[in-house]
Amino acid sequence: MVSTKFKSIVSMTVVMVLVILLVAGFTIQSLFKIGLPLAFLLAAISIPTDATATDAVTDGLIMPKRPNILLKLESLFNDASGLILLSMATLWFQNGYINYQQTLMDFLISAFGGATLGYVSSWLLMMLRQQMFTSKVNFLNNTYNNGTPMKVIFFATPFLIYFIAEEIHVSGIIAVVVAGLVGNTEAQRSKLLNPMVYYDSVRLIEMISEILNGVVFVVLGIVLMRTYRDEQITYGSWTWIYIGIVLYLSNLIVRFLYSKFVMREKAHTAKLFALGGVHGAVTFALVMMLEHATLSTRQFNLAIMSESVLIILSLLVPSILFRFVLDKDVPDDEMIEELTSMRVAMVEHARQQLNEIYVPDRMKPILEYDLNAQIGQTSTRDFIKQWQKASRVVGLDQNQTIFLNEIYHYIFDQERDYLAMIEHRESKYHEVFNILYKEIMMAEMVSLRDDNEE
Repeated sequence: MVSTKFKSIVSMTVVMVLVILLVAGFTIQSLFKIGLPLAFLLAAISIPTDATATDAVTDGLIMPKRPNILLKLESLFNDASGLILLSMATLWFQNGYINYQQTLMDFLISAFGGATLGYVSSWLLMMLRQQMFTSKVNFLNNTYNNGTPMKVIFFATPFLIYFIAEEIHVSGIIAVVVAGLVGNTEAQRSKLLNPMVYYDSVRLIEMISEILNGVVFVVLGIVLMRTYRDEQITYGSWTWIYIGIVLYLSNLIVRFLYSKFVMREKAHTAKLFALGGVHGAVTFALVMMLEHATLSTRQFNLAIMSESVLIILSLLVPSILFRFVLDKDVPDDEMIEELTSMRVAMVEHARQQLNEIYVPDRMKPILEYDLNAQIGQTSTRDFIKQWQKASRVVGLDQNQTIFLNEIYHYIFDQERDYLAMIEHRESKYHEVFNILYKEIMMAEMVSLRDDNEE
């Protein structure tokens, strides 16, 4: 997708961000009589958007395909654009002048150097991973290996590439983004080489992303309260609020006009693209980078508070307006009710089919408890009984374990057959079927034990 949308990406992450920088910077300077270098510092920080935050404000709503693609493509690279422009504005602020020729050269070296490093390093690491997947020495090509070396390499790759890029003075963000694009393509064609490694790696990244995003906003809240209590907070009593509003409106208006008249998007798409430019973790991170610049406490506090207003407005405004301009997805309550009902029916079907086959008396309580657990119909008392029984009774022997696994296979096959039987009649709830199929798959994975486990 990135290669086919290259022109749009350059337009959004180079040309449009420069327009935003100029509009926001000169507006702040003229309205609040702030020095132009500081005004451009504040404007540069306001450029990066956060696709994760956009997903949060559109939860439960259907974002049309076109603006959704534009927002995701933009968020891939405008972090780097904002960082480079911030570096330029910081040098201007510190030196009192700007060297346009040197700045342009630094931009080209940083951007293309980062892209080259990201592509080459990710390609080499991709070859290493593929060799490990197919190597008989490491046994990574079978489902009995948990693939710890592969997971370590997968997790360490972005950090390694970023630090190498920064060490040789090219854009670490662009290097990591390009490496991620290469890695995504690799993952699409390698996930069945070792499904367990792929699944664990994806879940690991999702967990870390959620934790880091949560931590960022907790830290933001703490910093806001501490800064608000500082008597040197701003140039005027509420200047930071007004600057934050100007930053948000500058981004909003330029994004709409640029997408409408330059990118030739439809008015509705342009409106969604403008509102979807939500700011989050990267904006806050760029603010904190100013701590190492030669800003006074007063100026640094002004930057924190005004950019915080920008972040809050970019989250709040679309959260309200999207409710009126976007179609609603299947209501959560309705979908949950349907999911629960279908899960119960699925398990009851499997239970009925289980009654038609021979099951040893010793295994019946185990299977009955697990079927009830699938639909949440077990109590703490039931669990204690199962726990006590498992603690006292000798485990199953190898033949019994094999037979129990076969019964589990049969149960999960029956559940899948039931879903396949009714799926064509319930086209409204495709997401429900996806959830249930995943639940069966996960239940099958954790329930089926190795023959020699006992």
